[in-house]
Amino acid sequence: MKSLTKSIRSKLISRDVQVQVSVPVASVLRDVRSAFFGLCINSGKAVLGAMMEAERTALCGPKGVPAAQRAVYRGGHTRSWVILGRRRIAIARPRARAVQAGELALPSFVWAAHEDPLNAATMAAMAARVSTRRYQTMLDPLPAGEAQAAVSKSAVSRRFVALSAEQLRQWLSRRIEVALPVVMIDGIYLMERVVLVALGFDTQGKKHVLGVREGSTEKTHAVRALLSDLIDRGLDADAPRLWVIDGAKALRRAITETFGESALVQRCQGTQAA
Repeated sequence: MKSLTKSIRSKLISRDVQVQVSVPVASVLRDVRSAFFGLCINSGKAVLGAMMEAERTALCGPKGVPAAQRAVYRGGHTRSWVILGRRRIAIARPRARAVQAGELALPSFVWAAHEDPLNAATMAAMAARVSTRRYQTMLDPLPAGEAQAAVSKSAVSRRFVALSAEQLRQWLSRRIEVALPVVMIDGIYLMERVVLVALGFDTQGKKHVLGVREGSTEKTHAVRALLSDLIDRGLDADAPRLWVIDGAKALRRAITETFGESALVQRCQGTQAA
């Protein structure tokens, strides 16, 4: 990434000089998919933890509120493992113990421990909700007491998808407050859907998933909506920047029309900045 940044800086100083990009762009573009998956995993982990805590509260009552007839008590946390996005992830699992029956299973953990909550279908659904900006809370109410143990898998799954999509939406709505000399845009395939992902690199080489839109790089409306969102959230439209893209004409046209002379476009097929 350091050599890539050095090449970009040289190119930005003099637009008349062709500069070799020393990092294979095709391999770097794979970072787009990896970074998006990583963001979904972080969202899923945070949501799963919140779901488990909400289920424990439904069983035990609010934390710190005395209850003389309480039948279920909090039992701290224990280190457990789940699969998220085909990766084994460590979580702090809340524990709840019934006076008569001993430790109780939390439905969300039982569900997550037996299947991957973040499969391709789930990530596609999350991206679609974030992309359309039509997020609606559709959460089944949590039953109180020991009836919580009977919550259906489908109800837990719907809750997980809805909360994960909202968490992702919040993260991708934050202001962009760092300088980003490089932005890569690529379409990734999730089930039958294509999701457009913008990935920025700051001056230290750190990656930032900037935004997502359902649609391919060939769909002008999806590209324009993504770029408009980035500008609305603070991306400096006048700052010189390298855009790494595939060969889609609609994507290249939208970038040059939006950012004008400040946009340097690099196709992933070659090594020369255009």
